[in-house]
Amino acid sequence: MTLWLSLGVLLASILVYGNVARGWRKLGWLRDVAPLDCAGAPLVSLIVPARNEARDVERAMRSLLALEYPALEVIAIDDRSTDGTGAILDRLAAQSPRLEVLHIRELPAGWLGKNHALREGAKRARGEYMLFIDADVVLERTALARAAAHCRERRLDHLTVFPQAPMPTPFLRLCLLSGLVGLLAMYRPWRARETGRLGLGVGAFNMVRAAAYREAGGHEAIAMQVLDDIELGRLMARRHLRQELLLGVDAVSVFMYRSAAEMFRGVQKNVFTFLGYSTWQLIGATLVTFILSVWPWLGVVITAGATRALNAASIAVVVALYVWLAPQLKYGRACAAYLPVIGVLAIFLFWQVAILTWLRGGVLWRGTLYPLAALRKKKPLGV
Repeated sequence: MTLWLSLGVLLASILVYGNVARGWRKLGWLRDVAPLDCAGAPLVSLIVPARNEARDVERAMRSLLALEYPALEVIAIDDRSTDGTGAILDRLAAQSPRLEVLHIRELPAGWLGKNHALREGAKRARGEYMLFIDADVVLERTALARAAAHCRERRLDHLTVFPQAPMPTPFLRLCLLSGLVGLLAMYRPWRARETGRLGLGVGAFNMVRAAAYREAGGHEAIAMQVLDDIELGRLMARRHLRQELLLGVDAVSVFMYRSAAEMFRGVQKNVFTFLGYSTWQLIGATLVTFILSVWPWLGVVITAGATRALNAASIAVVVALYVWLAPQLKYGRACAAYLPVIGVLAIFLFWQVAILTWLRGGVLWRGTLYPLAALRKKKPLGV
C-alpha cells in the first residue's frame, strides 16, 4: 500500500512542481518593461486603503509621491484608524498636491472595511487607470511608468504584480515561497498571456482600466468578499477582460511580516476563506497536504527499499524547485531546510483558523468581526 502511495506522490510531485517550474519561466518581470514615454501618459489614480498602518504608511506613501510619472493622483483612505495613520496622511497631503486623503468614520452594513474603502476611493478617481495598492507597498520610481506601458502595449484591462517580499528569517521566506508555489499551482497565471484571462489579483498591485472596472461592477460586486484582491481578478475574468500577472522583484516591494507570530495573525482571514468555509474542503485540503507535503518526509524515515527510494525522489523534486526558485525572489537557498515541517504547519494553520472562525462565529479582521453567516451568503465568484 505504501509503495503505491509513494509512487503516486512522486508522479504527482513531478506533474505539479514541473508545471510550476515551466510556468514560472513564461511569466514576465515588471523591471524588464520599458517605461512609458511621459508625453501623452494616461492619468493614473492610485487608491490606497489604510487602517492602523502608522508603522509603514509614511515610507510607502513617500515612494508613491516620488514616482517618475507625470499624470498621477494619489487617493489615500484612512479607514477608521485608531493609531496615527490619519494624522500621518494629513501631514503628507499638506506637503504634496498629488495626495488627497479621505477619512472614513463608520462602516456601512453589507461591506467589508477594505472593500468599502476601495470603493470610496474609486468613486473619486479621475484616472483612465486605477491602481489599487496596499498601504505598506513601496514602488521603485519607474514602476508605474513600466506598468502603464505594459497595459498600453498589451491592451490590458487588469494588470496585477506579485511583489518582492523581504523576510527577516529563512523560515518566513520559505512560508512565503510555499504560498507562492501553491498560488502558481492553483491559478497557473502564465496562461493569461495566451488566453487573456487570469482570475487572480494581488493586493500589493492591482491596476485596472477604469472603464472596464466600472463595467464589471466595481467593488460593489465584491462588497463582502474577504479575498478582495483575488475576487477583483475573478470579477474581471468573468467579463472576459484582458488580464496579466507580472513579477515585481526590484519594482514592487512589501515587508509583509517581521515574525512568525505576525505571519500567523496576518493570514487568519485568508486560510478558511480559500476553503469556502467548508468542513469538507478543509478535510480535503488536509489530506492533499499530508499526502504531498508530509508523507514523503515521513515515508523516507519509516519505510525501506523501493518505497523509501520513491519518497526520497519526491523530496528531491520539491527541494530542487525551491532551491531553484528562492534566489529569483532574492531569498537564500538555505530556506529550503524548513521544507520537512512546512506541510505539518500548513495543516495546523488550516485547523487553527477554522476552529477560531467557528468559535468566533465569523472572521475577525482589523478589529471588525464579519459574521460567518453573512460571508457564506457571498460565495466566491466563479471564473
